[in-house]
Amino acid sequence: MEDLVEALFEAEAVKFGSFTLKSGLASPVYFDLRVIVSHPRLMLQVSERLWDVGRSVCPSALLCGVPYTALPIATLMATAHERPMLMRRKEAKQYGTARMLEGAFAAGDVCVVVEDVVTSGSSVLETADVLRQHGLQVRDALVLLDREQGGRETLAGAGITLHSVCTVSRLMQVLLDRGRVDQATVDSVSAFISQNRATSPPPASSPSLGPGEVAQSYGQRARLPSTSAVASRLLLLMEEKRSNLCVSADVRTAAELLAVARAVGPHVCLLKTHVDALDDFTADLPERLAELARSHRFLLFEDRKFADIGHTARRQYQGTCGGGCTAACDVRRLLCGGFSECGVWACTAGGVFGIASWADLVTAHAVAGPGGLEALAGVGVPLGRGCLLIAKMSSQGALTTQGYTQATVAMAEARRDFVLGFISTERVTHDPSLLHVTPGVKLQPGGDDLGQQYLTPEEVVGRRGCDVMVVGRGVLEATDVTAAARLYQQAGWDAYCGRLQPATAS
Repeated sequence: MEDLVEALFEAEAVKFGSFTLKSGLASPVYFDLRVIVSHPRLMLQVSERLWDVGRSVCPSALLCGVPYTALPIATLMATAHERPMLMRRKEAKQYGTARMLEGAFAAGDVCVVVEDVVTSGSSVLETADVLRQHGLQVRDALVLLDREQGGRETLAGAGITLHSVCTVSRLMQVLLDRGRVDQATVDSVSAFISQNRATSPPPASSPSLGPGEVAQSYGQRARLPSTSAVASRLLLLMEEKRSNLCVSADVRTAAELLAVARAVGPHVCLLKTHVDALDDFTADLPERLAELARSHRFLLFEDRKFADIGHTARRQYQGTCGGGCTAACDVRRLLCGGFSECGVWACTAGGVFGIASWADLVTAHAVAGPGGLEALAGVGVPLGRGCLLIAKMSSQGALTTQGYTQATVAMAEARRDFVLGFISTERVTHDPSLLHVTPGVKLQPGGDDLGQQYLTPEEVVGRRGCDVMVVGRGVLEATDVTAAARLYQQAGWDAYCGRLQPATAS
């Protein structure tokens, strides 16, 4: 390792002076490992040292280099040791297959991420995110140099163990011992590293990912002061019914929707609908659904995915009252703007589905900014409704990047009275008062021809620490829908109990 450090210095992959980093900070040291592509022997040294530190995790896994510097390194490792490799694109092509991930793989495969330098861990997480969206498992990352600025801890919080060839501290000591730098330079780098560490990871009492996590029960989270009323109601219902299952009732007719609700009702905590996709929606359907929800104790979740400006989103959410309302009906009077009576479709709210009058939860994209969310909250909060923001989607090539997800989390934290959590393929925050609802779940992993990626209940609830799993075709296409729902209910609950501490799970 000492010879490798000196070789990197000779190749000017390690530079000292004053350099502006991507973060805007002025650093006394800069690592430019892109130059090693012009030094074949050095590239081979780097790839072999990375293989050595990751020997225990590589033989049974695929390899994926973070674009672009780590791609040739991962290629050498894959070639020398006959390991399959995947290639992640930074952006999807606008032609051909338009894939974000190239190579042969199957959902459930394990993949190791390869990187040159880790500072905050964000580049590794971006690649891991793409891999996980495609159904792959990411538990380990190999890096040549750990800058010791919080990346290792950040990755651990996302369930990824970092294996490094060298740390900045060790590198500086080697260069000092070999007379390549003086003590003043070592002290300057050391001071910079210690003063510019990433934010520390969340406390162990928060929900985390991976084996051995310490998680709070649904009931404990329901009683947290920061948990919204709707989230608390859902969490308590989940604990009472011993179910974290949401069935996605994507059907064509009202009769089919009601039949699914009756069949799966005893086994779900949520029923997800797309009423605008029905061929025969009628004004009385929501009340018939609501009656089944009351009877079987589940919440109604209309997956509308609002994404427009505030004025339009509010009208889409409110809808019309459908007629027949009276002064005694608080919900209808709120939606009608205070009218005590109105004719059929006569009030001015707009939209025929009246979503806010019956759906306990809706979904919204953060793309329109806080204004759209504020408009929805203005309607939903007085009615005791809640919203899930789309943080990460399960479809292949989704554009919900890490920056977008972080902005979505910030919007949720600003409207906790209305936003109870996220639609996401994995946890995007360690705040236990916010829920994570994950679509695309099947007992057998895989995908369809439209880019939907399926994950198992154990992966979603057990390993990734998500709260509610959404199952569609796995239940709807079963010969016995009720039996399938019961099977998924048990699988999801077993995964949840498995991730709790023994004392809590018992």
